[in-house]
Amino acid sequence: MEPWNPATWWTKIAKDRAQHFSGIEVGINRALSTALLQDLMCQADFVQQQLDEQHIPTADPETDPRPKLKILRLMLSAGLQTPERDHRHRRRPGTIQCQCGHGIPTIYHISWERACYQDIRNDIWQYLPAPIEHLPVCFQITTLVPNEMIISVTQIKNIQSILIKIWQKQVQLWYDTTESNSTTPNGPVINPASNPSALNPTSSSPDVNPPNIVPTIKRGHILKLIPTGGVFCCRCGKQTKNQKHQRLKILNKPCRFPDLEPSQWLTTPGFQQSQHRMHEAENLLNSQYNPGKHVLVWNRKLGKIKNKPDYGLLWCSACGRSWAWAQRMSHLKRTTCNPTDPTPTPPDWVTVLEHYVPAAQEVQSNPQSTSGTRRRIVGKQKPNQPDPSHASSTSAAAGSSSDRPAEPPRAGIG
Repeated sequence: MEPWNPATWWTKIAKDRAQHFSGIEVGINRALSTALLQDLMCQADFVQQQLDEQHIPTADPETDPRPKLKILRLMLSAGLQTPERDHRHRRRPGTIQCQCGHGIPTIYHISWERACYQDIRNDIWQYLPAPIEHLPVCFQITTLVPNEMIISVTQIKNIQSILIKIWQKQVQLWYDTTESNSTTPNGPVINPASNPSALNPTSSSPDVNPPNIVPTIKRGHILKLIPTGGVFCCRCGKQTKNQKHQRLKILNKPCRFPDLEPSQWLTTPGFQQSQHRMHEAENLLNSQYNPGKHVLVWNRKLGKIKNKPDYGLLWCSACGRSWAWAQRMSHLKRTTCNPTDPTPTPPDWVTVLEHYVPAAQEVQSNPQSTSGTRRRIVGKQKPNQPDPSHASSTSAAAGSSSDRPAEPPRAGIG
């Protein structure tokens, strides 16, 4: 086996991906290229430790180093997602145009040319050792510093910090608005009630066109950014921490609730505990898993392990029987409700539920509900006993009952 030769690999990378790494043949200055990366790694580890130990409730999205670290890693490897790259990978016809109307939305265009980031980019020119078009391609695209390039640590850190701000803004605009000449890969969401600033763009984003701001739907999903990182669907609540995994984690199946009105969209991620998921599970419980017509009360928990805080329980307010949520498809389907009199006393876990209404309160709130109640007759019935007051009032008209022979009692339902 031939010994590993770094120069050979630099040359191979520069040849195979010249559009991103041309100029890397002479090798890179690793210390300069990753100086800011090392700083962000230390800051991200500290913030994550503070969150894990619950010293701070949450990290400020504006200063959180973790998303900045993700963007810088993608930048150094030329892995940043762009509308042009998405358009090309999906093999869509034609050529995509940037929303600004001046060029194709590539990594270079977004980093150095797009007009809406000009206010962020104004300070970057003073740190460049030469005009950007005269610098190596590998630095233009990835900010990797070749060995022959002369630049200080302060300069490269400032350049990378400004580019990170630009790409954070790019990600936010891409996920929160729909470009007029392209389709985003993840269906951004615009909800005027929760994001009024989207309909009033500032001077920092002059290429945002308010009339074209509409949500893009992918298989029924409408995705929105999570402030701490990742995206989630506003309809079903499915989420992923890594935006690149959205097709694998979210868009792999159609949305469970594609017809929800914008007023009912979720504001926090979470599929299992979303209110729409709970309503669907409760409707399915009564329609499919309850052939015995039990009047079920559910604590709206999905756990299957007993003595755990999320242990799911069911109770019938008519017959008083209880089941575990995990037994709804087996034990519950084999039982029939036999109402008891008096009404069974609810267990302690039922009385603390906010959605539980005792039967007595239901009767008081709707007194007409019991006026036409019909009860099933089971077994032999005893003959009706005459009311003494009623018998005395009718004896004069009907004559004395002693003059007639006694009739045998009638048995059965008849």
